[in-house]
Amino acid sequence: MLIEKGEQLSAVEIKSGQTVTEDYFTSLAKWRHVSGSSGKQYIVYGGGEPFTRSHVTLIPWNRVADVETW
Repeated sequence: MLIEKGEQLSAVEIKSGQTVTEDYFTSLAKWRHVSGSSGKQYIVYGGGEPFTRSHVTLIPWNRVADVETW
């Protein structure tokens, strides 16, 4: 999913798994390369804790409503 805010695009990918693996980041890395976008990148996943890894913020599915800005 892409979220447009003015001239900036944020990319959001949704994964069902609870365990984060390297392949979670493949599509977003391709998006960053192809688009040249420096916008925010998020993964909504089945785990329990939010954290940031590389250029991506991971958000548990049950805390999506807590995100103030995408």
